[in-house]
Amino acid sequence: MKIGINLTDLITGKIGGMETYMRSLIHYFPQISSKDQFYIVGYSDVLNDIKEKNVSKVLIERYASREKQSELLRQTIVKNKFDVWFSPLLILDPLDCPVPSAFTIPDMQHEYFPDFFDAGTLNWRKKYFQASANKANIIFTLSQNSRNDIIRFLEVAPEKVKAIHLDSPSWFNENRQLDIKTIGKKFDKSKYLFYPANTWPHKNHLRLLEAFNQVKDKVEGINLLFSGYPHQADKIIHDFISKHHIKDRVRFLGYLKREEIPLIYKSVLGLIFPSLFEGFGIPIIEAFRSGCPVLCANNSSISEVAGNAVLYFDGLSVSEISNSILKFISDSNLRKQLIQKGYERAKKFSYKETAKQTLKYLKLITQKETSLKEDINKLPKISIITPSYNQGRFIERTIKSVLDQKYPNLEYIVVDGGSADDTVKILKKYSSKLQWVSEEDNGQADAINKGIRMSTGEIISYLNSDDAYEPGSFKIIADYFTNNPKAMLVYGKGKHIDKNDKYIEDYPSKPTDYLGLHPTCSICQPTAFWRRELIEEIGYFDASLKYAMDYEYWIRASEKYSLNYIYKYLGNTRFYAETKTSGRRPKVHREIIEVQKRHYSKVHANWILALVHAKLEKNDRSTVYKNTAFLISLIFGSLYGFIKFNHELPPLIVWKYYLIWFKEIFAFVKRREYKSFF
Repeated sequence: MKIGINLTDLITGKIGGMETYMRSLIHYFPQISSKDQFYIVGYSDVLNDIKEKNVSKVLIERYASREKQSELLRQTIVKNKFDVWFSPLLILDPLDCPVPSAFTIPDMQHEYFPDFFDAGTLNWRKKYFQASANKANIIFTLSQNSRNDIIRFLEVAPEKVKAIHLDSPSWFNENRQLDIKTIGKKFDKSKYLFYPANTWPHKNHLRLLEAFNQVKDKVEGINLLFSGYPHQADKIIHDFISKHHIKDRVRFLGYLKREEIPLIYKSVLGLIFPSLFEGFGIPIIEAFRSGCPVLCANNSSISEVAGNAVLYFDGLSVSEISNSILKFISDSNLRKQLIQKGYERAKKFSYKETAKQTLKYLKLITQKETSLKEDINKLPKISIITPSYNQGRFIERTIKSVLDQKYPNLEYIVVDGGSADDTVKILKKYSSKLQWVSEEDNGQADAINKGIRMSTGEIISYLNSDDAYEPGSFKIIADYFTNNPKAMLVYGKGKHIDKNDKYIEDYPSKPTDYLGLHPTCSICQPTAFWRRELIEEIGYFDASLKYAMDYEYWIRASEKYSLNYIYKYLGNTRFYAETKTSGRRPKVHREIIEVQKRHYSKVHANWILALVHAKLEKNDRSTVYKNTAFLISLIFGSLYGFIKFNHELPPLIVWKYYLIWFKEIFAFVKRREYKSFF
C-alpha cells in the first residue's frame, strides 16, 4: 500500500507537540510494516530536515494560495497513485481528496477558549475542522476527552473518530548518557521548575508567573525555567517579569535541540505544567520517563494522561498554583513518590503502538473503500439534477455538497440556463465529475425535467444551485430505498441556512400525506428523493409553474403513494433576501393557491391568509399583529380572498381570529389613536 503523508503545514519548531507527533509516526511506520511504502509530501526546506530510512520524499512547489496548494496536492496524490492520504496536522488538505483520507485534530480548544485566538485563526479552525471532519474517512485525535469534544462539536458519527494516545518522542532516550556540560551556557546549577511550552495564551504562563511571584521569597534558590518559541502571549509575559523585578528568577532557553531536552528534565527539580487546555500533554510523559516529578493543572485531557502520578492544581487559580509550588518544593517524600508513580504510568504509553494503531485504521479505510467499489453495482444509482441560472457565488458549494457524499454509484447533472456570471467557469472545473449543459431554457421546472430526461438513475432528486446536502445523505437514502422496496418518495429533516452557510433554523419538516399537504408544505425540497417509477406514473414537473412546482409534485405523488419520512437531516435550503421565493412572496402564494384549486375542493385558509399577509408586507404595511392598520387590512383582504377563491365566507376558525383582531381594533379606537391612523 502507498501511503501519502501531508507535511505542507509543518513549521519546524513552531507547532509544539504536533511536530513531535508527526515525526514519531514517520519514524515508526516503516518499522511496523516493511511491505508498505511511505511518502512524505511537502517543501524542500522542511523535508530536508527529516532523515528517516525507508521514507520517500515528494517535493512540491509552495503556493501562497490555499486553493492552488490544495489543487497541487490533489494532482500529487493522483500522479503518485497513493492508496490513502493522511494529513496529521489539523486539517484535511485537499478537501476533495481523490482517495480514502484521514487527518488529525489534537483538540477543540477554540470552543472553550475562543478569546485565545484572533478572529482569522478562530474562523479558520471552525471552517476547516468542520469541512475536514465531513469529508475524511477517519478523524484521529489524541485522547478520549478530545474524541468526545469532536463528536459533540462537529456532530460526526462516533465510529469515525479514533482516539490514540501518544508518548514521549521516539528519540527521547537516545542521549541519556550525555554529560550535562553539553548544554553548558544555557543552563546553570540553580534549582528550577521547568515549563517547556511556546508562549501561546492557553499555556497559562502569566498565572504561573503570578503564583511564583507570590511565593518567590519563600522558595529561595528555586527559579522558573522556560523553553519554546515566543508567540501571542510573549510580550505580556515579559512585561510582567519586568514590572515585578523577577528577571533574575526566570530563565528563557528558547527552542531546544532534541538532545538537550532529556538532560534538562533530569537536572531540574520538577516539571510544572499549568496549561489550561491540552489535547494530550507530551511533556508530562517526557518527565515521567526522565524521573522528573510533575505538578500540573487538572483539566481537558491532562488527567487522562497523568493519572494519579502528579500533584494537581486548578490552572485558573493563582493561589492554588502557588500553594502547590510550596507543597511540591517542601515535601521531598512527595517528589520521590511522584517519580516512582511516573515511571509506572509511562509504561502505559508507546509511540510504536500509536503508529501501529494509526496504520491499522489507514489500511482499514482503504479496504472499506475497495469493498465499496466491489459492491458498487449492489447500490442503487442516484441521479441528482441541479437547475442553475446565474448562481456563481453559490453553485460550487452546491456541487461540493453532492460530490463530497462520496457515493460510488452517483450520476450528477447540472442544467444551466445560459448563465452570464462565472457559473460556466465553475462547471468546467468539475467537468470530469459531472455532466453539464448551459443553454437557454424555459425556467426552473423545464431545466429539472431536462435533467431528469438525461438521467439514468433508479433514484432521483434535484438540488437547487444555492442549496446543499448534509454529509452522508445519499447513503441514508440508498439504505432506506433498499430496505423499503415499496417506498416511492422519501424525505427527511432539513435546515435553513444563510448565504454564509450558517444555520438559521430547522425547516418545519414532519410526516405528512395528501391531506397534510393541504394546510402546509412540510417537505423540505432538498431532502426529497423518489424512484424513477414515480415519474413514469405521475409525469414530470409542471413547467408552467415558476415557484410551486415542487409542492405541486408532492401533492401529485401523495394522491397515489405514501410519503415516507426519515428522522434525519438530509439537506439545507438557503434563506436570504435575493432568493426567488423570498423576493416574490405574493406571486409564490398566488401560484400555490392555483395549485390548491387543482388538487383540493377548496383553498385552505392558511394560504389565503398567507397571500394577504405577503401583499401587505410588499406594500410596507406593518406585520405586527397589534398594529391596527395591518389588522384591518388583513381582515378585509382575507374576506375578499375567501369569497374570490372559495366562493364562500371564511370557516369558523378564521372568524375566531377576526374576533380577536376586532378586539384589538376597538381598544385602538378607545385609546383615541385612530387620528394617527386615518
